[in-house]
Amino acid sequence: MMVVNFNTDLGDGLEHTFDQFYPTRYCNEAYKLVINYIIYAMSH
Repeated sequence: MMVVNFNTDLGDGLEHTFDQFYPTRYCNEAYKLVINYIIYAMSH
């Protein structure tokens, strides 16, 4: 399995979780995607 995230802010959303100037909605969406990737990888 391979996941390609080209030119996305997925890493930034995880990295800047506790930064008060980074929008919270992007952090939440990044965590949702990562959790979905992990669950999918473990179940297939």
